[in-house]
Amino acid sequence: MASQNSSQVVNTAAPNERVLLANERVTGPAAAELILRSGIQTYEAGDYWSIHLLDNATGGGILLEKVFDLAAEKPFASPLKVIAAGDINEEMLDFVRRKRDTAVQSLGPTAQYWKVVDVRKVDQTFLQSEFPQVYFTHIFNNFGIFFSPDSDAALDSTYQTLTQGGVAGFTTWKSIAWWHSIAEPALANYIPEAPTLQTPDKLFPSRGWSDPEAVKAMLEKAGFCEVDVTEFGFTPEIEPEDFTEAMAVLVQVVAKKGWSEQVFERYADQIGPALLKYMQASFPNGRWDGKMTAILAIGRKV
Repeated sequence: MASQNSSQVVNTAAPNERVLLANERVTGPAAAELILRSGIQTYEAGDYWSIHLLDNATGGGILLEKVFDLAAEKPFASPLKVIAAGDINEEMLDFVRRKRDTAVQSLGPTAQYWKVVDVRKVDQTFLQSEFPQVYFTHIFNNFGIFFSPDSDAALDSTYQTLTQGGVAGFTTWKSIAWWHSIAEPALANYIPEAPTLQTPDKLFPSRGWSDPEAVKAMLEKAGFCEVDVTEFGFTPEIEPEDFTEAMAVLVQVVAKKGWSEQVFERYADQIGPALLKYMQASFPNGRWDGKMTAILAIGRKV
């Protein structure tokens, strides 16, 4: 996922599809929980009787996967009529298009939903530019809002693009727990000569999204009512090798910002192996038993 076009761009896009899929194993549980808490499966849209859904800052499209899995398991009260996936990162959009095409060709239970997904480049601070005449019943943003250089503008754009009574849902990280329990000790133990690193939250352009009360205040300021902000803790179900490679992407982004070019070139390739060695030495079967904590925020347009 990358932030919107600005001088504050923070590119944490996965370098390959395998790592992107690993990232989705980490972000997927919170997306699934957000969908359930949004009540989309029981939504009734008055005279329209249909759901118009936007997966904003879609990344690899894991939220859509969770929506479609739920819909296939238990049909929604209202049909999924309009489905859009938007992101500023073209590599992510290409990945979602491939995921869509593969799902459609499989003829599986979710193919009927994937075949109508409209994938397009969208700036989350100005959704109206791509959807001037579309008003969504649901807009979800899974771990993307804090990448925006102006999250107030992104919230306002989300609000304006919702239909009356529409629902918006956001996930953010309260803390990146593995940073302190894995990354910091791994580098200290296996690359002790490398400079220490700042925590990754300092890199995100929009601040305040790790504080549940601040998140609630920001949604209410944007005009949302019935705002519900809760915490959701979970342990990712992911192989140690995949988890460490996914973690290494973010650690390297932080290192590239915090280290000199010479220092980065010297130590960057050692980060992934250091993370894996530490996990194998510290946890049963190399599997981290800690918990990620996400913030789930849901609001409605009056």
